[in-house]
Amino acid sequence: MIRECPIATAQQSLSRLIKNIEPGEHVTLTQRGKVVAVLLTPADYARLTAAQRRPWWEVIEKFREQGDGVDLSDQEVDSWRDRSPPREINL
Repeated sequence: MIRECPIATAQQSLSRLIKNIEPGEHVTLTQRGKVVAVLLTPADYARLTAAQRRPWWEVIEKFREQGDGVDLSDQEVDSWRDRSPPREINL
């Protein structure tokens, strides 16, 4: 179930919202009618972020297994890498 809740209301009932959320459902928090955040269970968050952390090569292998007629060589895939220096991060 997907619910929508204005932030002003969520501030007053955050404990209840957290306590009542179940796996597979989320609460969309809005401010002036615009979505600004989503409240979901830790299990759902872990599932969503784990899907983004798959190793690059695993994604390529899965693509190759689909057998859609596209043949990608290892050299072609490697050519897609960005070889520029990493950006600087000032903490």
